[in-house]
Amino acid sequence: MENIINVSGEIEAQGTTNFKLPKQHIYKPKEDITTYELAQIIPVFNPRDLYSTNILINSLPDNCKRHFEEVE
Repeated sequence: MENIINVSGEIEAQGTTNFKLPKQHIYKPKEDITTYELAQIIPVFNPRDLYSTNILINSLPDNCKRHFEEVE
């Protein structure tokens, strides 16, 4: 069976459902990051998989999310 990844990041396999790939993020801490923000971010660096990383980043408060940049 041949899989095709289209431009939107979805995988198309013949005779199956489309799956959306998880978003990827780059950690780019701002100059004014606080110790408290860093403490909240640390669990993101030890995920089980890419899906867990996205769940962890999405569950962070907005002041911590600003230290991550989404990769397209």
